[in-house]
Amino acid sequence: MNTITNKTKAGILALFLCIAFAMLTLKLFSPPKAVPATAPVEVFSAERAMEHLKVIAKEPHSLGTAANEKVIAYLIEELKKLGLEVTIQDTLISRSNASKTSTRISRVQNIIGKLKGTNNSKAVLLMAHHDSQPNTPGAADDGSGVVSILESVRAIKANGPLQNDLIVLITDAEEIGLMGAKAFVDFHPMLEEVGLLINLEARGNYGVSMSFEMNPENGWIVQEFAKAAPYPFASSMAYEVYKIMPNDTDFSMFRDTKISGINSATVEGLVHYHSMTDTPENISLDLVQHHGSNMLGMTKHFGNINLEQTKAPDVNFFNPIGSSLIIYPAKYDMALMLLTIFLFIATVVVGIRKNQVNLVPLLIGTGYFLVALTLVGIGSFLLQQAILKIHPHYTAYYANSFYNVDYYFITFTGFAGLIFTAIYGYQIKLGALSLSLGGALMLVMAMFGLTLSLPTGTYVLYYPLITYLVVQLLLLVLDVTPENKPYPFAIGQFIALLPALGLWSQTAYLLFETFGLSLAIIAPVLLFSFLVILMIPLIGMISSWKKSVLNIFAALTFFFGMIGGFLTSNYTKDQPLQTHLIYGLDADTEKAVWATSKPFKNEWVSSLISSRETEALNGIYPTQNWKVWQSPAPLKSIVPSSITLFIDSLSTTNDSSKTYVIQFSKLVNSMEFFLENGSNISAVKINDFELEMMPSKKDDHIYFNFFAPPREGFKLTLSTKNEQQKIRVVDRIIGLPTELYPSPMPENMIHGPGSKSNATLVKKSYEF
Repeated sequence: MNTITNKTKAGILALFLCIAFAMLTLKLFSPPKAVPATAPVEVFSAERAMEHLKVIAKEPHSLGTAANEKVIAYLIEELKKLGLEVTIQDTLISRSNASKTSTRISRVQNIIGKLKGTNNSKAVLLMAHHDSQPNTPGAADDGSGVVSILESVRAIKANGPLQNDLIVLITDAEEIGLMGAKAFVDFHPMLEEVGLLINLEARGNYGVSMSFEMNPENGWIVQEFAKAAPYPFASSMAYEVYKIMPNDTDFSMFRDTKISGINSATVEGLVHYHSMTDTPENISLDLVQHHGSNMLGMTKHFGNINLEQTKAPDVNFFNPIGSSLIIYPAKYDMALMLLTIFLFIATVVVGIRKNQVNLVPLLIGTGYFLVALTLVGIGSFLLQQAILKIHPHYTAYYANSFYNVDYYFITFTGFAGLIFTAIYGYQIKLGALSLSLGGALMLVMAMFGLTLSLPTGTYVLYYPLITYLVVQLLLLVLDVTPENKPYPFAIGQFIALLPALGLWSQTAYLLFETFGLSLAIIAPVLLFSFLVILMIPLIGMISSWKKSVLNIFAALTFFFGMIGGFLTSNYTKDQPLQTHLIYGLDADTEKAVWATSKPFKNEWVSSLISSRETEALNGIYPTQNWKVWQSPAPLKSIVPSSITLFIDSLSTTNDSSKTYVIQFSKLVNSMEFFLENGSNISAVKINDFELEMMPSKKDDHIYFNFFAPPREGFKLTLSTKNEQQKIRVVDRIIGLPTELYPSPMPENMIHGPGSKSNATLVKKSYEF
């Protein structure tokens, strides 16, 4: 009969301390509690801000809609009530994509307010965007940012005047490509007055307001941010991850300016991002409080210091636990990595001399780590595919993240733990420290690889490794072993793991919230695998008692996550399914289709679309090869945009200047133009505004998408060598002809995100 020795008791105690500390780390990775409306007037109150949000996020208010006009009018009135000088930047702006094959053009209405300071050096600019995507009320994205500005400005007025001028920029057309911010940067003279920018965004609807981006040469601004923000959650690693993501914010338009800035957002609650569920009822008041408390603190701080010089050498920064912020010069990275190597070598040498480390088991430990990591990686991928096979409706959401995605964080963590404890728990006879150092050797090597891909994120590895190695070295020097001093050894292992537990737990969670089930291998799996490597000396204390106890614990964790995910996987009225549907009308042939581009067709969409294979949507986009599921639909009478040749004259460049008058229904939200023989077109104008564009090489056409076209119509002028011109136009109208549905959309479904979801597309071709 096995008895529990002091070594085992000490190991179990330390293990529970590790689990408790990891849970505490995640608990402290949370926003401050919301402040009630009864709070003093000089304090930011999320409850007061929510009164604005109920108006702004009452309904979807995408660019150019009547609802958006109401939001603009409301914000103008509220800023005037606060005593700001308010102006509207109403202009056209265009932006080409990176490959110069397409262009977006839009009318934007930026709301700009100014509050004069008493002794201005440079102005502080507060920024958020007022438009939503077509199928979301946009409570978090970006209503939370807008109301944080309104409530912060109100509190600033109550606190007394700032020294520096305060500029409020509530941009338009962010959701279609940062167009409002581009218009301000490109055209507005007030840009020259700005010394510092604070931008608020959201990619979810709860959690912390993470300051994930600061401009290069960020040393000064990070130090001042730490003084100014009462809850400074920030990470230089977060920016490295953000740079490889396909997302941008209005802040991106300011990167090439000399203005320093702080960009903050939440990424928790991704399932609500751009969704009809992003409502005031669903948003976390604590998130609004965090957004606003930090904005108010930063505005007061930066509003009262000199902003003429805001650049300094780059720094690394991160939260080891909670909102405490560690900051140090990035130039120290190489020295700290070399220190890590020195400590690793010293630990191995001293361990050999103390007969606690053997080179052969160390090398075996390296092999075990690679095998375990490979098994975890392959297994996690297969597990992810199995989950999506069982629950295909998850694929309708960003990053495959359904409402229950947190259960899968537990699932993948348990799976990684099961693989590693199964391998290492049965090999402790080789020497726990040797096996651990073998895996740590791979982490040391990975540390240098990380400098190439995520340079200011290297601290994620050397910070935990340095602490781990220092403690192991001290235990070896002091002859503290599990056998002779089990409790001091166990407490030493707990201390050795503190930085890894604090940093990797919150980083793994944050990455999983960001990437969801689409990249589940990255998030808890990779970092948890690193953590297990450093835990092997502690695992060795327990596995010598019952080798299966850790496997059982990991298996229970895995099954808890899987069962929890399964029991909450159904879409309901409270967890509605996102549905993507298009009604496409070819006005040239008078044929119509229902279409969807999403791989998962729910039972209701399947009643409209019976096709089993995707086909190009040639009736609407004959040259695009955009493959969708589609089926014939009943015809609805929709009047397409009309184009008439207004004037045709010759210019001095031998190009013919052809001007067309465009008229369209007031319901049209955007218009896609395809101009044939694009290589013979040298310029395109909307009224007097010349587009920023280049002709497409593919199919020799010029493509541009005009958002929020003026209701009275407009003139399209082409400078071209073409004697004849072919123009194809696709009108986009938000909404679908619901009267054509064979049955109403069920209550447990909502229209999904995107400009081509819940959209009617009408194509018409012209030749002149």
